[in-house]
Amino acid sequence: PFTKLVQLNSLFPKMSAFEKDVFKHTIRVKMNRTTFPLLTKEYLFVYTLLHWYKHNFEGAHRVELIRSLIDSGVDLSRAIGIARKYELSPIIYLSFLIMKKYFGAEFPKALFTKLKVKGLKKLLIYLSLPFLSPFYTGTKAFSGIKRVFLVLTLSTTSFNQKLRLLTSPKTLRFIPLTVFTLVSGILTKAGRSRYIMEDYASHEPNPNSKSKSISL
Repeated sequence: PFTKLVQLNSLFPKMSAFEKDVFKHTIRVKMNRTTFPLLTKEYLFVYTLLHWYKHNFEGAHRVELIRSLIDSGVDLSRAIGIARKYELSPIIYLSFLIMKKYFGAEFPKALFTKLKVKGLKKLLIYLSLPFLSPFYTGTKAFSGIKRVFLVLTLSTTSFNQKLRLLTSPKTLRFIPLTVFTLVSGILTKAGRSRYIMEDYASHEPNPNSKSKSISL
């Protein structure tokens, strides 16, 4: 969830309900004479995908746990039922598409149908796909912008509610700081690149030099 723009958390109204209910669905596992609770595979699968989403779908290492759950025989149809119950289907849908694009994961077409993501929501998800990569981590400001973009894209709340929250004074007061941080990061990166190029150029061999090269 958002820690500063907390009002945007309401765009996933059933997220908090899921986070409360998730630990009610556990199994008892015994290891070395010690018994401890563990989430059922299906709830752990949805929980892990949500964790990945909260990190802007970045971090290829997070996919390893997801794939291991799939390999262990998680009931994907039941997991999708859980996602639909808490209105999280768009997140699962986009997660599947990213895994398919970057990791070659194959999901039956019927699973995408069961998620019931249609119309404009489906179009926006496909349009956002080229801008998301599990292998890229941007600046803090850029990550924040991407986070807002994702929550607006994947939320199942109405357009009016999204617009009202996005244009609220509490949200707008963060825009100048975000823009400043983003521009500062770009300028800093550009300055660093220029310094490296100038330093490289200063050490280039002079073509007019009379010194002979040494061959080995």
